[in-house]
Amino acid sequence: MIGLHDQIRDTGSSQGSSRGCPRHLLARGWPVRAAGVAGDAHTCGAESCTAPSVYGCHVEQGIPASVLPTALIGAEHPGPVHQVLGDEVLIDLPRVARVLVRAGECVGVEPAPDVDPGDLDWLLEGHVRQVADLQRGRFALHASAVVIDGGAVAICAHGATGGSSVAAGLANRGHAVIADGWLPVSGPELLAEAWTDELALWPDVAKLIDRDPEGGRAVRAGLKKRRHRFEPGESAPLAALVMVHRYEWEDDASAERVGGGSAVEQVLSHVALNHLVSPMGLEAQLFMWGAGLASGCPVHRLDLDRSRPGVVEPAEAIEALVRR
Repeated sequence: MIGLHDQIRDTGSSQGSSRGCPRHLLARGWPVRAAGVAGDAHTCGAESCTAPSVYGCHVEQGIPASVLPTALIGAEHPGPVHQVLGDEVLIDLPRVARVLVRAGECVGVEPAPDVDPGDLDWLLEGHVRQVADLQRGRFALHASAVVIDGGAVAICAHGATGGSSVAAGLANRGHAVIADGWLPVSGPELLAEAWTDELALWPDVAKLIDRDPEGGRAVRAGLKKRRHRFEPGESAPLAALVMVHRYEWEDDASAERVGGGSAVEQVLSHVALNHLVSPMGLEAQLFMWGAGLASGCPVHRLDLDRSRPGVVEPAEAIEALVRR
């Protein structure tokens, strides 16, 4: 069976606007419902689009309307974007799409009437896949990652702390990129899965590594952050976890190894989609996974000065941590 991510990657060229085209999704086997789309409203412009010319898929080729409810009644996590009920997660992102994920499979996609194809692609390629994997009990770090001396190094950072920019600094020094923002780690060997060679960077960070701020491809419509490609890497055993923190302290980078319960706490605080773990009933499995990571590879804390946004100092500090 073709995996969720493989289905998405097969919807068209990574450079073309057809990747998020609802007709492409339908033609490739995605269970897509029309959301007020007229019969002739097809604007992706791709010559390879072989989807039907009449877009009545909610009746003839899609799934019944009842499969994509507006709410999951009795949901354990009735949040504004995610609703969790048993083995179902309803993702409702205004002006993009409503998506139903059941037991690790995407079973319904209802694009918003005027959705930007790039936004739909961003949702399906990233967030939907991550939710599906979590339902299968496959955990991941909220981290970017590069390969240094054959081992995967995860760079974990909260919010605007700059995990991708730190990874870009390392990539600019010749280290292959394997993940950005989401890093699945599995098995007793703690294998970090390589799934992308791109890093999403703001224009100022792109300039720091001599990249064209307008280069790469857009992350989302209207967002100045863009995905830049680097040397691709292969999946590799996890060699180190680096937790990046930034403060207003006007000092050089400071690093220390974290152990014991503190290491487990650091790992668990950087789990992707951790707010959905409890509603899915995965707390025990997550703790075992996090404890395995904390005991199976070194966990380091890297403190950086927020007022010094360069990428060279963090990269040098991480190389020193990994190689000492």
